[in-house]
This record gives sequence, structure tokens and C-alpha cells, in this order.
Amino acid sequence: MKREIEKGKVEFDQQYSIEQEESIRRRVKDRLRQPQRTINIKRKLVYFSAVATLVLGLIVSLSFVSPSMASVISKIPFLNDLMDKEDSIGVDSIGDLLIHELKERDYKVSNGTNIDFREKTISFGVTGSEEYFQNNKEDIIEYSHAILEAHELEAYKVEVGFPKDEKPYDDGVSAEMKRKYDEYEKRSLKLSEEISSSLNERHYKFKSADVWINDQVKNISLEIPVSESRIEEIKEVVRKVVEEKESGEFTIKVYRYDPVREEAERRWSPVIDTLVEGLIGKDDLQVELVGFTFYSDPYKLSVDTAIKESDPNALIKAENIEEEIHTFINSEKIQEIVEGDDYQVVIYSKENKEIN
Repeated sequence: MKREIEKGKVEFDQQYSIEQEESIRRRVKDRLRQPQRTINIKRKLVYFSAVATLVLGLIVSLSFVSPSMASVISKIPFLNDLMDKEDSIGVDSIGDLLIHELKERDYKVSNGTNIDFREKTISFGVTGSEEYFQNNKEDIIEYSHAILEAHELEAYKVEVGFPKDEKPYDDGVSAEMKRKYDEYEKRSLKLSEEISSSLNERHYKFKSADVWINDQVKNISLEIPVSESRIEEIKEVVRKVVEEKESGEFTIKVYRYDPVREEAERRWSPVIDTLVEGLIGKDDLQVELVGFTFYSDPYKLSVDTAIKESDPNALIKAENIEEEIHTFINSEKIQEIVEGDDYQVVIYSKENKEIN
């Protein structure tokens, strides 16, 4: 029996090489990108069912017959695939990717999208005539969902709208009040520039000196690195500038930041963006929100989920989420970005209790 199983594996590997598997993947994607043509809903459902059957059949076959080929799938996790796809066409989000794919199919859609991660919706506008919108909105939504499902982001729902002519928004602010606010803005900017110039002349370390002046408040916010210890000296310089340039009492607030951690945040930014889009969008993970803080040691990635604490499979589900994250971050491409930074993952239940 063992010999027959081994023989079956060899025959399958000979028949379905890795190159053939990739060819199947490319053909499926090519079919999804074929020029738009009119087909009825029934035919579409049959088509997408056929694609799903093809991919499912391939996965099942790989799982039971050829473990070596099944591992190919795990080598391209959905998070890495999502980032690679966005990078390949030069976009920054799944919304931009969606618009790109729709335009490739010659749908008339607006450039921008709005992604509501809490509601798990992606919304955008349809251009052209209102008649075009009415005739094509269902197809656009259906094709958008097919694109999302191809990237394993089936949790997102797509909403489309048609921008109608609207009257200019009246904010109720009089011309006199607008003139007054413009004057406040000019004074705020000028004082900010004066403070920055004085601090630079004295070689103090700081990132920004923001000023707010209006009827209710007069505030100055200073961003100063943790390496700069002369806080009281800096405040005194700011007070002297204020006395010379403005009247009234100002509140001075100091915010400390760590340049090393901010540089890490900059490097991690595209990684976090992909984690947020991918984890929230993958339906079976039940992820609601993703947060990241660089002001902890190690850096902390927190994941809020809809998993109930009473769920007997809560720990397994949390481990699946954590595995997706570690697989993504520990991949070669991502390690080059994060430079081996230490991080921890904390998964929270629906009741906000740690479950991993």
C-alpha cells in the first residue's frame, strides 16, 4: 500500500509541476482581467464557480497527494501576496488596487476610495452618466468582490455611489469671521516661525513649534526629542519671543519623542498598512482593529477581534492570527524593512481580554 501511495505521489508530481501550478494561477488571473464584455449573471456565477472549483481542486490535490507542492502555497501567504501586488502596480492600499483593476477592465470609476475599517467597507464613486451608473453598478460591485476574494479579503463589502450636482456647502461663517480667522492663522504661523528661528539660533533640539491663536485659546506645542534635556531653557526662550511678538498669556506644552522609535515607525509603516488591510479583510480571522505602538519594549502589535472569550476554539483562532502575522513579518522581504526589530503580538477577545 505504501509503495502505491509513493507511486501516486511521483505520478502527480510528474503531471503537475510547480511551473504548471503557476501557469494555472496566471490563467485564472488573466481570465479575471479580460476586457469587459456583456454576460448575464448566470454565466458569471458559473464562471466564478469554475474558477473556485479549479483552485479548490488544486489545493485539495496538493494537500493529499503532494505535500512538497502544497508547501508552495504557504510560501506565498496572502499578506505577502497583497503587499507584492500593491508594490508591483505602485499603489498604497487595497482601495487603490481595486480601482486599478476596475479601470483595467474599462469601468468608469473615480480615483479615490474610502475604506472604513470598523465597518469593513470600501466605497468609491462611479463616473460617467447616471444611466451608466444604473446599468453598471451591480457589475462593478460584483467584480470588485471577485477581486477582493482573489486576495482573500472577502470580509470587505463594496459600496458605490454616483456624485450628483449639489449646491455649494454653506458653513454659516460670515465673511467678517473668515477674515478674522485668516488673521489668526497668519499670526499663528508668524509666531511659530519666530520661535523656531530663535531655538535654531541657540542650537536646541526640537522638531516643531506649533502655535494656535484664536478667540478662546493661545497655545504653543513643542516637540522635543528625549535626548534634549534643556526643557526649561527652551520654554524661557519661547516666553521671551512671545512677549516681543504677541500680547496675552500663552500655554506652552512640551511633547517628548524618540527619534529612534519614530524612524522605526517610518520603516514599519507599509508593513502595518498591509497588516491592517489584510487581517481585517480576511473573513475567517474575525479581526476588528489592528494597532501598533513603538513606545514599548518590544514594539507591540495589538489585534482586537470578534472572537468570544467563551469560544472553545478561541486560543486556536488567536494562534492562527498570530501565525499569519509572524509568517508575514519573518519573510525575507519584510525582514529587510523592519531590520530585525523585536515585536510582540497580543490578541484580544470581543470582551477585550487577552487570548494568546
